[in-house]
Amino acid sequence: MTLQQINQIKQYDTDEYMEFTGKSELSKALNTLCGLLQGICLDRNINELEIMEILNWCSLHKKVKNTPPFNEIIPLVEKSLEDNILTQDEIEDIIWCCKNYQDEEFYKGVTADIQKLEGILHGLLSDNVLKDEEVYSLRNWIDENEQLKNTYPFEELDSLLLSILDDREITDDEKDKLKAFMSEFIDIKKSYNIIAKEYEELRQKSSIIGICSACPDVQINNKTFCFTGKSSKHTRIEIMDIINKLGGKFSNSLTKDVDYLMVGNEGNDAWTFTCYGRKVEQAMEHRRKGRGILIIHENDFWDAVADNKI
Repeated sequence: MTLQQINQIKQYDTDEYMEFTGKSELSKALNTLCGLLQGICLDRNINELEIMEILNWCSLHKKVKNTPPFNEIIPLVEKSLEDNILTQDEIEDIIWCCKNYQDEEFYKGVTADIQKLEGILHGLLSDNVLKDEEVYSLRNWIDENEQLKNTYPFEELDSLLLSILDDREITDDEKDKLKAFMSEFIDIKKSYNIIAKEYEELRQKSSIIGICSACPDVQINNKTFCFTGKSSKHTRIEIMDIINKLGGKFSNSLTKDVDYLMVGNEGNDAWTFTCYGRKVEQAMEHRRKGRGILIIHENDFWDAVADNKI
């Protein structure tokens, strides 16, 4: 599959996409490419589908092919793939070329590493198959990048991998759960191989509650809740009263008996995307120790309250 064939088969509105491209988008593109290359070679084997995904990256950025550093990187990628084979040396050459422009990157540090993680997850899903070796290699990458602690989705991914590898056996259901989570973090619309509908169905089938996933099944009766942040709907005392009326319990501190840590939605949008508050960090630590506390958004709690018709 050549770059020309990909351009003919799958059309993108690249004019609209590149209209808003500045230093931040260009930097993200390089970081994502590095991650994509790392992700597809975690199992030390690169197949045709994965090669198509790399060519697709070139296609997405063809409008800036004559702009530095893409005028050097895209031809290098295309030349490396002329024989439909990508060796480890060729991958290292491409990553090295990207790193040469590191001083010119708009984003650095944690932001750049999170963008690389997005690319890694994209690379792992690019052939729609998740191997045991890839799961273990992803675990090793997490262990080697502790600078991303307390960032999204690093902590959730860390927690999920910990639970999957706890018994040293990876089931198909666990792989589906991991794939469902990873698909929430990557931009499927810009993928060549990953089909959005298939992953929407996978997310519905595979429960990933407890790692800040969407629409968790929140039970109130006989459950203990702790609250952090600020609610846009009610005061903390009012929330406590609602929980008590529905048969639940409210705790001001995050003890081992807490079932749910609820995050208020007013002034707390950043916790989902960048860093956590103290209580969320404590909750993640509880999860690492095997305790079943679930971290939920306030909106999910109100959905559960509505179901109880209070």
